[in-house]
Amino acid sequence: MGAHLVSNVQDIFDELGLIAPQESTTIRKIIAQSPEEEIIFKILSESPKHIDAIIKETELEQTKVSSLLSIMEISGKIKHLGGMTYRLNI
Repeated sequence: MGAHLVSNVQDIFDELGLIAPQESTTIRKIIAQSPEEEIIFKILSESPKHIDAIIKETELEQTKVSSLLSIMEISGKIKHLGGMTYRLNI
């Protein structure tokens, strides 16, 4: 036993006798279920947005946007970052 020099993550895996996880190169495609979802995807593709900005840019009613965001979050298409800010979940 004793101290071991660690210069990168692979050194830790080697010392513990573990296999390093492979990086995922899979690109996940998100499919909109409605024209309104497609609009929200386009808005969130630029950067994370606050719900008020999404409502303003979509010109949809607040209840509709709130409902869509909830459904999209449950289905894993978007992520709520806190503070009513959302981003695409890719």
